[in-house]
Amino acid sequence: MQYLKIEDGKVTKTIDNIRKEFSTTSFPNGVPEDAWLTAQSLVAVTEPQLSDHRDKVEDVDAFQTDGKWYTKKVTAYVDDTPTPTTDEKWAGVRNIRNTKLRDTDWTRMDDVTITDSKKTEYATYRQALRDVTKQSDPDNITYPTEPS
Repeated sequence: MQYLKIEDGKVTKTIDNIRKEFSTTSFPNGVPEDAWLTAQSLVAVTEPQLSDHRDKVEDVDAFQTDGKWYTKKVTAYVDDTPTPTTDEKWAGVRNIRNTKLRDTDWTRMDDVTITDSKKTEYATYRQALRDVTKQSDPDNITYPTEPS
């Protein structure tokens, strides 16, 4: 934990290791008591709370807010990734569709050993894949189920 020495409302010293700084002082509970900190004009630095693990944290000069001292500033994460256009969304749908078609190309070969009824199921499935782009909303595509 980090501590600050405050004199006349100003930070005069930053202490990163209180045990090293006050090596002749015993801290029975492992940490200094509030009364001792006050007598030494010390305050504990408060760790800022992150609202998202992608928030930006940067070291800054010590500052006080709402009675607490901080040495880190948090800037909230802002997702500035551009929203894909409708054309880009449809391109993504076509890519998925094309992959599914490619994965079933084997069913169209002359030497494939599946029944005629299974070939018909795959032909129907593949046509349904081709018709996927006739749906109205690229964000809510329902892909057909591949025959088992």
